[in-house]
Amino acid sequence: MTVYRDKRNGRYRYAFMWQGRRYSGSAPKQANTERAAARLEKRRQEELASGVIVKVSPTVEAFSAQFFEYQEQRNASLTNEGQRVHIEQHVLPVIGSKRMNEIDKQAIDGLVTRWLKTAAPRTVNTRLGTLRRMFALAVEWRTIAAMPPFKFVKVPQDTPRFLTEDEAFRLLAAAEPQWRSMILIALRTGLRIGELRGLQWGDVDFRSRSIQVRRTDPGRPDLPPNAPKGKRERNVPLSPDAFATLEALKGDAKPRDWVWPALLYRGKRRSEQGLRSRSTSGCFAGIRYAVEHAKLDETADDAIAWHTLRHTFASWLVMRGTSLRRVQDLLGHQSIKMTERYSHLAPNLTHHADVARLDFALVGDEPKMLKEGE
Repeated sequence: MTVYRDKRNGRYRYAFMWQGRRYSGSAPKQANTERAAARLEKRRQEELASGVIVKVSPTVEAFSAQFFEYQEQRNASLTNEGQRVHIEQHVLPVIGSKRMNEIDKQAIDGLVTRWLKTAAPRTVNTRLGTLRRMFALAVEWRTIAAMPPFKFVKVPQDTPRFLTEDEAFRLLAAAEPQWRSMILIALRTGLRIGELRGLQWGDVDFRSRSIQVRRTDPGRPDLPPNAPKGKRERNVPLSPDAFATLEALKGDAKPRDWVWPALLYRGKRRSEQGLRSRSTSGCFAGIRYAVEHAKLDETADDAIAWHTLRHTFASWLVMRGTSLRRVQDLLGHQSIKMTERYSHLAPNLTHHADVARLDFALVGDEPKMLKEGE
């Protein structure tokens, strides 16, 4: 490693030989230090050793355009839209003009520090995940030699809000008729709101009494239904009341008809008003009306929403002894870590048996073994 200071302009420079060819460069003007020059030299040597095929590293902004094009055909529309927001609104304004091989741990840490001022840790980690995927693609394409270190923010373990049985009864009683069946199916299947919107009668198997989750509907007229989250279908059995509800609702509907046709727009497509607005016809209003008229307790930070019904389904199963692995399958979680949020609800009956072995009395003149029946 050869780093020196140029006497002509005071810039720190590096120079080395690689396979008979001389390579050189200088520290940037805004960070003209010996350490910066040494860091650039090391990075260039790593690039040469890994076979990086580009002579000049593209800027973060230029590479992001390639990244978006690559992702477009590989992810759901909403996923791509979210990733664009992460990069274009929160990354490019800060480091967009820097070259990909100039981004180091200090630059990444600077982004995280900036984001934490206005965003929650989970949101920060989501943005970091998108940025990390972009740099991983650059490594795959041999645009850069290696990724900078990414350190995700620790997220406090949250306890999902779920309804008690009494709250669920009150919610269903208060719901408007056109939403009552949808709320009950959500409570009994744990389907996400997009999966409920995208449910067709052909997905309901009345013989096996189950639902095959095949799609999710983003709830926007400009985005068609797509594969469920994780791009994996799953089968969810129906409880007796869920089966009876769907059986009564079906009528003479055809397999490709939506289960909840009230959400259709002119009989063909979903409308933004019908799916996302806070009008009386919107999904948001459907659940909010029921919650408010049932007078359920909630906080501003933990308001009851459609996803609360999913949490309720999972929580009730765990509380009744269903294994976390089975709950994971039913919910469609890709990682068991997501399902472990409900682990504290599992009944620990074996723990009571263990403690019961301490069968000697501590109250009285002196400890004595309890006799059977005492």
